[in-house]
Amino acid sequence: MTDLPSASSSGSVPTTSWKPIIIVLTVLVVVVCVAAVGIPFLVAYLNSASE
Repeated sequence: MTDLPSASSSGSVPTTSWKPIIIVLTVLVVVVCVAAVGIPFLVAYLNSASE
């Protein structure tokens, strides 16, 4: 009984293995989106500040 995974409480075993991957991918997508939105503003700010 001790060698059996607690599937009843955790749902499915693969859930614990691919969940960190989903979190990492979500963080990467958020970072890419923030960079895509923020870089043009940053470039415009640097261009206006250098003038």
